[in-house]
Formats: sequence, C-alpha cells, structure tokens
Amino acid sequence: VMLRQALELRANGPVSDAAFAEALARHRALMAKPEGGTMIVPYLSDYTLSITYSPTHNNGWVVTFDDITERREAERRIQHMALHDGLTGLANRIRYIQRLDLGIQEADIKQANVAVINIDLDRFKEVNDVHGHAVGDLVLVALSHRMSAAIQAEECVARFGGDEFAAMKIYEHPDELNDFISRLENCFKSP
Repeated sequence: VMLRQALELRANGPVSDAAFAEALARHRALMAKPEGGTMIVPYLSDYTLSITYSPTHNNGWVVTFDDITERREAERRIQHMALHDGLTGLANRIRYIQRLDLGIQEADIKQANVAVINIDLDRFKEVNDVHGHAVGDLVLVALSHRMSAAIQAEECVARFGGDEFAAMKIYEHPDELNDFISRLENCFKSP
C-alpha cells in the first residue's frame, strides 16, 4: 500500500498496475541482493528520495528514505556552473567544444556542414576604460541575451572570456547559414 501511495504521489495521480508491478520488481531486486542497494527516485519536480535497502545480521532489512533534493539541486547548479559562463549564462568554452564535437558527429551522419564563427567585440576595451567594468558587464549580458534569443535549439553561442564569443551551426544549405549569420549580426545592430 505504501509503495502504491508513493508512486501515486510521484505521478500526481493514479498509477497503472503495470507501473506498480515494475516499481515493486525494482524494490524486490534490491532486496534480493545480499549487499542490498540504493535507488534514486525523483518525485515530480519537487523532491528526490534515495531509498536504501540494508540487510541486517538476522536476515532482516533496514530501509531508509533520505530526501536528497538539496544535494541533487546543488549537483545541477555545479554542473551548470562547470559548463556555462558565470556572467552571461551562455555556454563556456568546455560546453562549446562538447557541442561542437557532437555537431561534427551529427553533420557526418547527415552529410551536412558545421559552421564555426568567432565573434570578437571591436573596441570593447574602450567601453570598460571609459565607462567602467560594471557597464562593460551590462553590455556583455545584454548581447548574450540577444544572441540566446536569436538562436535555435540546434545552434550554440558561447562566451570564451572577455569580449570573445563563438557560435556554431550545423547546416545543409548555404541559406541556413546565411540566416544564422544574419540573426547574429542583428544582435549587434541596435544599441
């Protein structure tokens, strides 16, 4: 009964007998292991439980339920920080290279092309020198928001540092690339 209630809470409503049987089988599989085991169970988007089965010396079991929501959220934040620029939220160099590698593989499969574009802001040092780094940061953030809004799901824009950005796109026809470049250029036209 408790497992079905937990599943219904997780699903935010009734669960099928098949889903219940599958979950019960997963729990029994952990109990069948002499060393026990742990499973991680996300419940909606609100929280995540770690359920651990530990055998006792008298052939019994101790089952612990730990709320690991905060730990999972911290892991997600750390993962995001490792792959994104702290100021702009754009992909960083590491994430860009990952996306580029995947893009090259995808382009090989599709027999398509990959465009790699370097974007360097001319005279950006003057903005920092004349108006200060805080204003320079605001300019970088504004440009990053514009570029993020201009790209499509399969495209990527990254900040490599300072005023240096990079973009990539998989394309089959030159018109697709021209459209991508045009959308990026438009991000720099208005003040």
